[in-house]
Amino acid sequence: ETVHDILTTLRRNLPAETHVTCKIRLLETMEQTVELARVIEKCGVSAFGVHGRYVGQRPRDAAHWDQIKQVVESVSCPVIANGDVFEYSDFGKIRAETGAAAAMCGRGAMWNQSIFRKEGVIPPRDNLNSLLTKCFEWNHSLKNTKYLTREILIKSTGLENEEGWALNKSKSLADVA
Repeated sequence: ETVHDILTTLRRNLPAETHVTCKIRLLETMEQTVELARVIEKCGVSAFGVHGRYVGQRPRDAAHWDQIKQVVESVSCPVIANGDVFEYSDFGKIRAETGAAAAMCGRGAMWNQSIFRKEGVIPPRDNLNSLLTKCFEWNHSLKNTKYLTREILIKSTGLENEEGWALNKSKSLADVA
């Protein structure tokens, strides 16, 4: 009911050319998930994302692309598949396996922003240098910059080293860079 109220209020009050979207996780049963997907579709959204994990699942648990497929098959509006997209080819794989109109990623892009390159990813260290340069130029939030840097370092080298300890102690963007 809350989802319906929020989405219909947005659709009613925003200009027609403004896209309304949302994202859900898998619910306890497939029937509940499909029912929610149909409610969302009836609200007039442009598309909605489906994260292929249950609420209680952690990132270490594999995403359920097969269940995203069931949601896609139950609605007629575009579905954006999400979960376990870590390299460029995964975008095509998840779309092919689920029938989704599009794909999105979270941790994959956070760990290495070059995930979107057809030619392949750039080594995390090179990518980190580019990211830090942009963060410094744009005076990006220290908290967010440290978080992104920490995520990249954890994925590529781990934080249990001198560089990781220095990052944890940093008090400015200059310290992080």
